Amino acid sequence: MLAKKYLLVGIITLLSVSLAIADPPAVHPVTEEPLVIECLRGTPAAIDGDLSDWSLGAMTPAVLDTEEQIFPGAALGAAAWDGPEDSSGKFYLLWDDVNIYIAVVMKDDVLSQNKTGGDIWNADGIEVFFSTTNAVVGHEEHYQYGFDFKEQTWNWCNMDGAGQSAIDYVQAASTETEDGYICEVAIEHGRMLSLDFEVGNTIGFHPVFDDTDIDDSDRELQMTWTGREAHDQSLGYGYLILSGASVIPGPSNSPSPANGAIDQSMGASLSWRPGDFAVSHDVYFGENLDDVNEASRTDPRGVLVSQNQKGTIYEPPGFLEFAQTYYWRVDEFNDAEPNSPWKGNTWTFTVIDHFVVEDVEDYNDYTPDQIFSTWLDGYEVPTNGALVGHDADFSRGEHIVETTIVHGGKQSMPYYYNNVGTATYSEAERALSPAQDWTREGVGVLSLWFRGHPAYMGSFIEGPTGTYTMTAEGADIWGNSDQFHFAWKEFSGGGSIVAKVESVSDTDPWAKAGVMIRDTLDADSRHAMMVVTPTSGVSFQRRRTANSSSTDDTEAGITAPQWVKLERTIGGLVRAYYSADGSTWTQLGMPQTVTMNSPTYIGLALTSHNAGVKCEAKFSNITSDGTGQWGDEDIGLISNEAELMYVTVKDSSGTSATVYNDDPDASLISTWTQWCIDLKGVGDAGVVLTDVSNLAIGFGGADDPQPAGSGLMFFDDIRLYRPAEQAP
Repeated sequence: MLAKKYLLVGIITLLSVSLAIADPPAVHPVTEEPLVIECLRGTPAAIDGDLSDWSLGAMTPAVLDTEEQIFPGAALGAAAWDGPEDSSGKFYLLWDDVNIYIAVVMKDDVLSQNKTGGDIWNADGIEVFFSTTNAVVGHEEHYQYGFDFKEQTWNWCNMDGAGQSAIDYVQAASTETEDGYICEVAIEHGRMLSLDFEVGNTIGFHPVFDDTDIDDSDRELQMTWTGREAHDQSLGYGYLILSGASVIPGPSNSPSPANGAIDQSMGASLSWRPGDFAVSHDVYFGENLDDVNEASRTDPRGVLVSQNQKGTIYEPPGFLEFAQTYYWRVDEFNDAEPNSPWKGNTWTFTVIDHFVVEDVEDYNDYTPDQIFSTWLDGYEVPTNGALVGHDADFSRGEHIVETTIVHGGKQSMPYYYNNVGTATYSEAERALSPAQDWTREGVGVLSLWFRGHPAYMGSFIEGPTGTYTMTAEGADIWGNSDQFHFAWKEFSGGGSIVAKVESVSDTDPWAKAGVMIRDTLDADSRHAMMVVTPTSGVSFQRRRTANSSSTDDTEAGITAPQWVKLERTIGGLVRAYYSADGSTWTQLGMPQTVTMNSPTYIGLALTSHNAGVKCEAKFSNITSDGTGQWGDEDIGLISNEAELMYVTVKDSSGTSATVYNDDPDASLISTWTQWCIDLKGVGDAGVVLTDVSNLAIGFGGADDPQPAGSGLMFFDDIRLYRPAEQAP
């Protein structure tokens, strides 16, 4: 701080003069009381959206909850407000030598935020202003920060001359609640060079929230502490007085395990953060909430397990009970303090109710920790079509394990089955070393979570001669990646394609059927297309750069049947046309240069614009400069073929039992689904469940292998439960 003062002596001197002649604080628009908050010292244990470590009861918030605090110049203003349950907020603040901390508890009956970057103010968002204590016109004497329930942040006004920007010195975390949301934020106050965060100093402060109750809409109202527009410092802002008093005078806080935690280890220990003045601690621990909550030194109720201990860790003797819920409390003592003891809150946690067989969290992209080193698949086994793990392109940030489609944690197991050609089954097996007891603590159910992909919907069939019927699903051909069915021929140089779109199913107003020239068969490829939609007209659409945005020219009010045409020059200039009769053509939009490599692909495209929903289109009168036979395939879509799914359990003697999923189409289920296997049948088949050494997952007929289908599955959270306790 000394360095800062010396470097900015001019600024600080000016600020000191400003403080000496500071204007009085702003007043509440209803009560006319001065808007002043004592900001206590304290440091939250973590910026995580959980305010259990804030001691809110010891703090005075800035409250925004009256109609008079609505700035009338923001959109609908008070007309859009139905009272505090609609939207209102409490702003709590702490500070330490590094950060100013803000906890915003918002009531908001509808959460809506479709804005990003510097526009986050224009929906559900929070704004806070830190300033001098002067009454000034303009934006020159305050800092303005924004954040929202999506954990986006922004810095607009900056007294030090910096422009608007995203900021890396603000931490933000949020939690949605039953009646709104919580935002917890830490801002490095040393970055506000023109303000002096020292004990006893006063900082101008103005909290604001913005709100809308309409999805994907702009801000409807703005509520501010002063009731004036957020930037209006002409009558001054409220005051934040930086106190040297601690917010945590004694009660214990920041429990570990966290309050309400589940799936805790049977060997868990208890720890906490002591209050600032605590010297010793009494620990209460047991299975009965009332006993733990009400016990004392004079009435221990059998749950006072440690008295007057100095450390902040308690180790329960032995292992905790499987699936048991426990309660605990820590009272703080300091004989030199008149308010001692400080009774702690009662916390709870639940011990794990399952044993993990495989959670897929310990694998990475490096030897020896790749997932296929543990799950041995059909690599280089001609009859086994299983491959575990993605064929990852590390240069593009891809990974061998799946990191997007997960059930729990951060990773799941990708499993490719391919029962075609010489492969008559697909199976991946992992050894359990040492062998596991699958009966301990009464477990008797093996649970697996799996997810597949829907059946292949794309097709391209000629009949009668010269007329083609295409079917497809897909989210869209738009943005930076596509999902559609494509019938194509190879194409080089300049040329054209013409087709009559006879019809297209109304699976969405923006379902698309038409002609396309495409650089590659990748989902993010450069392309140009001219399409007909059910109700949105005809559209010339293109992506000029791979994995980039799409643009369009659209003419509304035109439907099938309609002729469409694309022309492309050798230099890559593309023109698009439509016609009602195939003779008189209307050009749509300006010619566009879409650079492609030879050979390219030219043909017919169809998307339902509705993932998982089949769309049908009919084409006729097709002429093109493509060569060779038609090829057709889904682009950007993954589809599975139905295959029987099974699990095989083996003990150390080699005895095994195989269990098939009851649903023969399980591989076509595209949502996470739990499969629970009663292990009694496995044991009845002769497998020693106290000595399980191997687990295999397979597709096809384990007892009668034969070529069939292929696809991609994901597996996660393979666990053992007691029969009545498997996860829903």
